[in-house]
Amino acid sequence: MAIEAEDLWETLMRYDREIIGPRFAEMRSEIGDVRSGMVTRDEFLSHMDNIYKQFQRIDSELIAIRGGLKRLEMRMDAVEQKLDKMALKSDLEALEQRVHEIEHEIAEIKTRL
Repeated sequence: MAIEAEDLWETLMRYDREIIGPRFAEMRSEIGDVRSGMVTRDEFLSHMDNIYKQFQRIDSELIAIRGGLKRLEMRMDAVEQKLDKMALKSDLEALEQRVHEIEHEIAEIKTRL
């Protein structure tokens, strides 16, 4: 049984039509899908510019927040100092009251002696 060149050629052509051709068409379609999903260089750069603008806005807000936080800390320090002074004043008044009571008790003891 000899395989003739024409039979071999027809078999190869049939294989190309039925197997290879559809696979290449499918691959071309997939490559087209990938290319259509890709962004251009200009689109990419525009997207990066938007990201950098957002970073700049966030950085500006962060600077403002830090400044506000520093002002709040300074005010809290001032309030704490005032509270400390008030507590000291209150303690001083209590001590003065106690000194007056002791002086009064001493005076009573002297009069009894």
